[in-house]
Amino acid sequence: MAIPRQLALAAALGASFAASGCKSCKNDHPYVPYAIGDDAASDATAHDAASVGVDAASGEAGAGAAAAPPGATQWSLGGVELKAPDGRAFVLGLTHDVDGDGALDVLAVVAARPPSLDAELLLYRSRSPDAPTVLLSRPSEPRERGCAPLIRLAKIGRASASVELGVSCASSRGARDVWSLRLDRGPAVSFQASIVDPPRAAPLRVELDGADDDGDGSDDLSVVVSLAAPPPPLDGGPTVESRYRFLDRPAGLSRDAAEPARGLSALARRATVTRSKDAPAAVALVRQTRGLVVALCGDAASRRVQVRKPAEADCNLSDLNANLASAEIRARALLGDAFRAFAAERAARSRGELGGVHEKSAVGALDKLAPPRAAESARVLDAIVEAYVPSPPRWAPIAFEPTGGLLVRSTVGVLRFDPAFGEVPAADVAAWPSEVLSPDGRMRWLEAYDACDGALVHATLAASEEGDVRDVLLPVAARRTRCTSRGEPVRATPLGWGEGGLAAWVDGEPVLLRAAGPGATLSSVAGQPAPRGSPRAPGGASVAMITSRGVLVGPSKPFVVTAPALEPYDTLGVCTVSDDRAALACVRGSRVVHVSVGR
Repeated sequence: MAIPRQLALAAALGASFAASGCKSCKNDHPYVPYAIGDDAASDATAHDAASVGVDAASGEAGAGAAAAPPGATQWSLGGVELKAPDGRAFVLGLTHDVDGDGALDVLAVVAARPPSLDAELLLYRSRSPDAPTVLLSRPSEPRERGCAPLIRLAKIGRASASVELGVSCASSRGARDVWSLRLDRGPAVSFQASIVDPPRAAPLRVELDGADDDGDGSDDLSVVVSLAAPPPPLDGGPTVESRYRFLDRPAGLSRDAAEPARGLSALARRATVTRSKDAPAAVALVRQTRGLVVALCGDAASRRVQVRKPAEADCNLSDLNANLASAEIRARALLGDAFRAFAAERAARSRGELGGVHEKSAVGALDKLAPPRAAESARVLDAIVEAYVPSPPRWAPIAFEPTGGLLVRSTVGVLRFDPAFGEVPAADVAAWPSEVLSPDGRMRWLEAYDACDGALVHATLAASEEGDVRDVLLPVAARRTRCTSRGEPVRATPLGWGEGGLAAWVDGEPVLLRAAGPGATLSSVAGQPAPRGSPRAPGGASVAMITSRGVLVGPSKPFVVTAPALEPYDTLGVCTVSDDRAALACVRGSRVVHVSVGR
């Protein structure tokens, strides 16, 4: 039996969790993701591409530029009679006296006929229009379904122009280059940047402005990069922008070292809020700003914009990332969203983004949201278990019973632990599987991974019997745009089956995988006990999550359990909690730690 084609996800815990209380739940709503290859996905991405791409015979004419008649191989522009090279057609053009002889010359973009996708910028001098010079070109690429040339040309200053040549694709990676040319110097390229457009990534636009900023009579250059809201299934967000700024000097363009950090820092300041009503917008602004930071200043595996000329310099981000991390943590704390707030703090700390005043601010917000509670006692059990790792997703070898006893799936069988009696065999309990299977046993969750496409994290699901594998997009932003392997594993923890499907944490984000298409066999299981091996309490009302500051128990009336026996907390694999919240159990390596919390 194949996995149902329609798989929906929600960026919230299942109904059995949400009922426990969360001030931010009113802001949660279901997502409808796209399984790879679905018609819905093809239609959606094709629509997005059409809004930013061009067909083989058109382009975007900016200020001072003109569009050629469709498919024209001959064109009269500025009094110059133009003829396109064989196999090419004119797309855009502009006029300028590039050699100072008093006559207008023409810069024209020509595009190859399908199936080729290459394009060139040609210079037609008024005195010799029959011998155009190739100024810029994009190499020919095989034409893919849903791909088309992306072409832009504009006059951006008194004696400067911008050109953008590339490929826009509906469902595969697009790529483009943008140049600035000084028209009174050859013409000559003064700036070049290469841009990648992963499928389903937030639209990124680059605008060049050649205004004379310092008043010396020579065109300077401002490169404005804007990032629009990502497409579904991610939440929308504001369009954010920052810029590179260059001053024209005799030796070439001189970069303003304060940019783009100055513009990015202004966005981070806007995201720092103190009122809960402003918190949802702040979270969205942080996410968008972080996306722009990665696009401009990330490492080679994540950056979308690569400045080729002048030589790329450091972004000088200083404490920008710390500002963003602190702003997100505080905003989520204002919303009462303890799980996301602590997940954001853990992620920021792992990236080295918290320290000093930023750490103090974040810690203060977290302690107010979920006060720390010291454990009364802790004990490392004698039992040896299979070491727990967060990838691939699996059920843990520990589970509390409704009576408060702890079950341990050890290497010699299931044991029952009670602080008063120690560890004894649990002959009445069968060992539960580590595989994450649907209640009917037909669907198995294999993995969550970053496909290194700069868009969304993927989940891989398989039909247990036939082995049919489905790739599903999750409403979790990916962190990388390039990698040498198929992808990078992402931390994923299953929580349990609810009315809508399987609730899980993926890279710190709560998601819900549910079968909702034809052939779906999941029945309503809202309110049913949590499966053994879940971080949830057996009754489903509470959940334990590992943080960098202890073990968070929530969602209602959250608190953080601290215990020396659990430190360092980042080395823990998984934890779970009893129904009465009086006890925790955690796995570190192949050992289990039982913690008495008290009430």
